[in-house]
Amino acid sequence: MTPRRSLAIARLLIAAVLAASCGGGTEPRDEGTHSGTVTGVVTGSLSGTALFLEDADEWSVTMSKRGPHGWNLTFRAFPGARPGAGTVVPVVPPDPPRPTTLHGFALIDEYFAGAGDRSWASQAGELRITASSPDRLSGTFQITARSYGEGSIPGDITLTGTFDAVCGRPAPPCRAGP
Repeated sequence: MTPRRSLAIARLLIAAVLAASCGGGTEPRDEGTHSGTVTGVVTGSLSGTALFLEDADEWSVTMSKRGPHGWNLTFRAFPGARPGAGTVVPVVPPDPPRPTTLHGFALIDEYFAGAGDRSWASQAGELRITASSPDRLSGTFQITARSYGEGSIPGDITLTGTFDAVCGRPAPPCRAGP
């Protein structure tokens, strides 16, 4: 699967999760948080929401900032369900071959209202889980990514930071795990 196709699927998944969570309730919804920095051909700070999803054989963390100038970082990990605290997940490129042991890849998309987007795909790094429950997944990340696609600035970026992601499924809740 190409990085562009994976990103399109991730965007649809995010939109479906966000739409499903927009009920008629009046209570504010905890959307999780993330923060960090970007260095390389693009520099700046990161902050915004963080959600996680899991299935029997994979899990994902999506960190995003909404608005006219926003971005998404989607990290997908295989094989296995949500990891326990202390797990270190190696980050690899999204294209095969992939390891058969626990690993993940990240796709990063920065967008500008009416002006297109820029995209990067992971090359190396790690995601370190510091806390794990059916409702929350927290940790740190350090990901080096390479640009791809039209409109992207050629070169690499490194993203470093922390996340405190909430389960992205309002009902049923995320599966029980470690």
